[in-house]
Amino acid sequence: MAFIKNNRFSDDDDDTRQARLALLSANIDLYAVLIAVAGDILAWAQSAFDIWVDLCATAAREDGDIDEATQEYRIKYDDAHDYYIRAKALLKAILDSFQDNDEAAEKYGVMRDTPRNVDALYRKIQQWKDQHDIYIAEDDPRVIADEIVTEMMAKADDFYTGWKFAITQKREAAEAYDAKQAEFKLGTKYLGLIYSLAVMVWGDEDPRMLELGFQTKSGIWTPGDPEPGLEWPDWPGPVEASAEQIDKGLVRITYSGLNGGKTLRIERLKQGESDYVPVTDGLPIDDPEDLTTFDDDHLDKGKYTYRLTPFNEAMEAGVPVEVEVTVR
Repeated sequence: MAFIKNNRFSDDDDDTRQARLALLSANIDLYAVLIAVAGDILAWAQSAFDIWVDLCATAAREDGDIDEATQEYRIKYDDAHDYYIRAKALLKAILDSFQDNDEAAEKYGVMRDTPRNVDALYRKIQQWKDQHDIYIAEDDPRVIADEIVTEMMAKADDFYTGWKFAITQKREAAEAYDAKQAEFKLGTKYLGLIYSLAVMVWGDEDPRMLELGFQTKSGIWTPGDPEPGLEWPDWPGPVEASAEQIDKGLVRITYSGLNGGKTLRIERLKQGESDYVPVTDGLPIDDPEDLTTFDDDHLDKGKYTYRLTPFNEAMEAGVPVEVEVTVR
């Protein structure tokens, strides 16, 4: 869940807004009477989380549908375009065997460059099909095989149908985005009102503000501060492994635990390499006031850097720390 850094509701990203509304909808019934939230505002707050999650999911799904529909019609368009070019070369070869070929080429619409536009290519193929049918009816020999023209027209219909479907998907995606933005604006207004009511009754430092998706005045994060999360009160400097540890293929590091920490992710970087290698992901911190240890087996001699990242109960990453270990 996103960390709620401040009460600038209009600046929320999607995750922060969801985090606020999850708390608000879960807890508003506990405090609505105390802070005088009632009527339409209360009804909104009670359902705000479910509505927001549904609108976000719909918008994301519609975006995915656009991508899929666009990709499908582009594949079909490219296929039709390539087929048209090959058929056009064949038709020109046939027309070149006749003296009056310019007039026929003009009627077919193949005198100019092949268009790279959906509408234009579709019109060109349709024009070709119409002229082909005329010449077939007149027994004019300046034609290519009927099967080729039929196949080309089928490909054109296929990509044009796909293109129109993609346009429909784009409209639906725009509608889903507009609905989501409308809810965001409404939520910004209502959150501001509920926040003001809560401050009027409790002040701006009451911890109950956190339960409604707001941040207390003292808890507001500003740029330049460390990112929200757990910080290390203390950590060791360079560590040198003992001969006994080396013989056992075992290196052990101790570090000061974190107040409020729940789990720890540990990664190793060998000197001269560029990628961290996971050692453990989710090591429990049973007693954060005690020194804790972790093991890393079968290390060669050399220098290693460990990156230790704590997580709180909500699985929000804290401030990582790096510890250098020398194995001799």
